[in-house]
Amino acid sequence: MAFHLAQAFAGQVAPGSLDDLTRRLPHESMQRLASLRQKATQEGVDPKLAIHLAFLENEKALVSGKLTEEGGGLLQVSDQILEQFGGDRETAGLRFFKSLLEETGSAGKALLGYQQGRMGLRNMLGFGGELGPIGKKRLQRSQDLGGVEQDPDLIELFNRKAPKQ
Repeated sequence: MAFHLAQAFAGQVAPGSLDDLTRRLPHESMQRLASLRQKATQEGVDPKLAIHLAFLENEKALVSGKLTEEGGGLLQVSDQILEQFGGDRETAGLRFFKSLLEETGSAGKALLGYQQGRMGLRNMLGFGGELGPIGKKRLQRSQDLGGVEQDPDLIELFNRKAPKQ
């Protein structure tokens, strides 16, 4: 059964949602997310979307409290994105994410584009490309976390089958 807004107003939290997960995080992870919220605000990104992105990129490390800067840090930022957008890894990741938000006009597309890359997202949306198993898993997890609108283009992409050869 879907979680409804009326339940949220009654003080209930959807199981597996961001609100549910953040209530159970270790102290170290909460500190990192507090810092990310601050940076998101400074960069003009909705802090809730920044936290959503962090969970998509690094949920296991957040839940375990074993966060490192190795392998791209909290937002899994590549050296190329770091060089292109500047700042520390989190700031560069937020700047890249903001550019995707501005380009697509959709939080859902920006979250998927962050993982697939700008060109990968353009290819999938514009040229009938297929969303692979990792992309489908990520899109489903994003919906499970909540707080992101249902985007008709992404629903169509999720359901698209590869053309027969």
